[in-house]
Amino acid sequence: MSTTCTAYCARPEQLSQKVRDELSGKIIPSTQHDLPMAPNFFLAAKGPDGSLAVAGRQACYDGALGARAMHSLRSYRQDEPVYDNNADTITSIYHGGTLKMYTSHVAQPRSPGGRPEYHMTQLRSFAITDTRDTCAAGLQAYRNGQEWVEKKRNEAIK
Repeated sequence: MSTTCTAYCARPEQLSQKVRDELSGKIIPSTQHDLPMAPNFFLAAKGPDGSLAVAGRQACYDGALGARAMHSLRSYRQDEPVYDNNADTITSIYHGGTLKMYTSHVAQPRSPGGRPEYHMTQLRSFAITDTRDTCAAGLQAYRNGQEWVEKKRNEAIK
């Protein structure tokens, strides 16, 4: 079974057309500009025959896309890019009954003129198929993560 990937994004009407045009390559993960933008919550799910390593790479890639979008929004019209080392993107992997959640953020380049660095840090993991309590805790963390990144995304858009 292949990876199923879901992302939570902002609606295009939440941001002016001018800003969407100026930041399109950094906040819109599609060539269609009428689709959702600034994704910062992702889920990659793998079936029983799927590779955990592939899901991990997908989570890393998705997290970098989300972190770049949030960084671009926060840095828009600033004299210098904004690097606060605070995460505002969450990626999750569901594989073999386990839910793993990670944060991603952009860090300042190590040298002048260098490229920004992207960091992914594991938040939690839950054995969803273990007990009812563990499943409920995992689902609650997942839902809380969705709400938290929506708040961070809306703050960045403002």
